[in-house]
Amino acid sequence: VLTFVLTVKTQRSVEYFAPFAVLFTATIFTPLLERIPWETVKKNMANRSRAHLRILYAIPAIFAFIIAGHLIVLIKSIRATPSPTTFQGVSIYLLEHAPADAVVFNTQWDEYPQLFFWNSKNYYILGMDPTFMYFFNKEKYWLWHHISKDEILTCARQRCETNMKATIPIDKTLKQDFNASYIIVTNERTPQLKSYLDTSPKFERVYIDENITLYRLL
Repeated sequence: VLTFVLTVKTQRSVEYFAPFAVLFTATIFTPLLERIPWETVKKNMANRSRAHLRILYAIPAIFAFIIAGHLIVLIKSIRATPSPTTFQGVSIYLLEHAPADAVVFNTQWDEYPQLFFWNSKNYYILGMDPTFMYFFNKEKYWLWHHISKDEILTCARQRCETNMKATIPIDKTLKQDFNASYIIVTNERTPQLKSYLDTSPKFERVYIDENITLYRLL
C-alpha cells in the first residue's frame, strides 16, 4: 500500500511498487488457491454444458489478450528508448567549450542520467522526478514546466496567457531564475521551442545533430 501511494505521488516509485505488488499478490492468493478443492472443480466442469465451458475458457483468454496488449506496448516503448549515445555529442561539446560551473537548462528531466553520464562537469536544472521540484519551489517548477511542454513563453503559475503581465520570456527566466548559460532541446519532443530559439536574437545555436540542439544564452 505504501509503495502504491508513493507511485501515485511520484512515478519513480513504480520501480519499488511492481515487485512488492507481485509479492503481495502471491502472499494473498496462494493460501486461497490451496483451499480450492480442485478435484471437485474438475468433476463439476465435466458436468457443465458446453456454453458454461466456453465462458470458463473465455476468461483466461481475455486475460491473455490483455497481457499480450501490454507486452506489445512494452516492446514498442523499449524500441523507442533513446540510444545510450544520444547525448554523447552535445556532452563532449560542453566539456570542451563550456566553463566547468556552467548551468545547463535541460528541458526534459528524464534526460539527466545520460547528460550526467557523459558530462558530470556542468550543472543541470533537474535530474529527479519533477514532483520534488514542485515541493521545493512551486514557482520555479511552473517556469520549467511550461518550457518542457514546448511553450515559447513561461510563467510561475499553472497556466500562462500571452497578455498576462506575469508571462516571462524564456531568455529572461533562464538568466534570472535558473542562472543558466545553455539550454538543451530534444528536436522531436519540443519542435516549437526549437523553432523559437532558432530565430531568437537572445540565443545562439552552438551544436546540433539529428536528435539534440544546444543553444547558448547571449
